[in-house]
Amino acid sequence: MRFVFCCAVFGFFLLTEVAACVPDTLYWESGRLKSIGCLNADSTAEGYWKMYRDGLGDATLINGVYTNLPPLDSAGTFSKGIQEGYWEIYDYWRTLSSAGVYRHGVREGQWLDIGWRGIYDHGYKEGRWVYYGPVGNGDSLLFNEINYKRGLPHGIARAYYANGKMKFYCEYVDGLAHGKASIWNFEGVLIEEGQFSNGEMNGVWNYYDPVTGKLSSSGKYLHDEKDDVWTYYNESGKVIRKECYNAGKLCGS
Repeated sequence: MRFVFCCAVFGFFLLTEVAACVPDTLYWESGRLKSIGCLNADSTAEGYWKMYRDGLGDATLINGVYTNLPPLDSAGTFSKGIQEGYWEIYDYWRTLSSAGVYRHGVREGQWLDIGWRGIYDHGYKEGRWVYYGPVGNGDSLLFNEINYKRGLPHGIARAYYANGKMKFYCEYVDGLAHGKASIWNFEGVLIEEGQFSNGEMNGVWNYYDPVTGKLSSSGKYLHDEKDDVWTYYNESGKVIRKECYNAGKLCGS
């Protein structure tokens, strides 16, 4: 006997043909329910399974239906013991945190990851990922966006405040900050900008007054440490002092 399992994923339907199998129930050492599903003749998982956390809730079987279930950890389909098709993953508070499709045991295509949405390619995050958060009245707003290459940040990353103004900008190469970086305050005033090289602050960095937006200090970093001459300015833009640094320490100290 064969049947078709059907589920919706981001507005699309996936059809997975599942072979007949033997129902199976597993338990944690605590005696609480661990999983409910189906096994093939070779004891590999097949079809739709539900996995539960070893937490609150002592499942009771009444008239063939479990009640008082512990927190659901994940649910989805197997094919010959390998995750295949649509899966949902939940946090400890029973809230959906991740959902998408597995192909041959690895994540593939469009996924929702704890508010993040993006594409997996052979198990790696790939391309543009975005995070939308609630802002009231049932609306949502883009808070973060970042590009990935084989699971590592690669390209431009941006973050936004709830008012829609830019919060953060940074360039990445193979998982490390590399290139221009800028930070703004909630009012949209640029307060910091500089350069990263292989994940470290290097080169000239400028800091600005968060109210007036005027330059307040400027100098160089070398391997995340202040280096060479740093200049400080007053509200009128006049130089008020200069300091010399060597590997993060004041010269002569």
